[in-house]
Amino acid sequence: MKRLCQSCQQAFDLTALAPLEDGSLCCGPCCERMARAFRPVAVPILEEPSPPSPLLDRAGWTDLAIGSGLAVFFLFVPILGCVSLTLLTLFHEFGHAVVHWSFGYPAVPAFDLTGGGGVTLAIDRSAALVVLFYVAGAGLAGWLWRTERRGPGTALGACGLVHVVLGLTRWHQTLVAYMGHGTELALGGVFLYRALTGRAIVNRLERPLYAAIGLYAVLHNVEFAIRLLGDRAFVARYLQGKHGTPHDFVQVAAHLGVALGTVAVLHLAACALTLAASALAARRAGPERQARSKRSSSIVFRST
Repeated sequence: MKRLCQSCQQAFDLTALAPLEDGSLCCGPCCERMARAFRPVAVPILEEPSPPSPLLDRAGWTDLAIGSGLAVFFLFVPILGCVSLTLLTLFHEFGHAVVHWSFGYPAVPAFDLTGGGGVTLAIDRSAALVVLFYVAGAGLAGWLWRTERRGPGTALGACGLVHVVLGLTRWHQTLVAYMGHGTELALGGVFLYRALTGRAIVNRLERPLYAAIGLYAVLHNVEFAIRLLGDRAFVARYLQGKHGTPHDFVQVAAHLGVALGTVAVLHLAACALTLAASALAARRAGPERQARSKRSSSIVFRST
């Protein structure tokens, strides 16, 4: 039995009937054309951009306030801040020792039980140690390149070139002398970054402690630089040195050929840069939060 197709008006066998949406019948070829013209297409719906989240949530601000209060309290009550000051002494002498070793001077950091503070004992430069350090650095840079980590590998190579230039000149002694206070600022910046972001925090008590130690390290260096600029009695004692050895900033000033006050001003700028770098890095990384749920894709019909 034959019927007319409601689409093309051609006769077709009822055994090949195919109903349209309105209930009328069409032939097989017409239905295939319409199926090709109106096939389902999966279109992913993009997630709507969320407004920028604040750097710190309420708990983060609370931890930062507690840490800041502890830092200021330890700074103005030295007898209670002896633990923080001891920790800074470890940072200070560790920085001297690491830079000494990197330039081939075997060194050991220690506490100075007679003169107070700390001291780093170093011996003459070893050429074999220098070669070993550069071979290890070159191997690490090569491994980073082989593992497709070319950014860190390039940065390490650039730092290595700068290190070679410093090692061949007297400027490496300037870096050795400065990196006691420089390491205090560097590690203080790392602690502030962790306090601001909440990263690598296992126990919540760590966050205010990170804030306290990091801010104390920066504020202690700010106070030290200001005293070098305005406290004549402190400057007179500082110029005397310890155990016949000039203090760090006296050596830096001699190497640079500038006044001690100029070094203090540069150090104040380094303190400000530490705070700014920690805040900028924390803003870029963002605090750790629970991952936002994403919308699922939906199916729509699209005419081709």
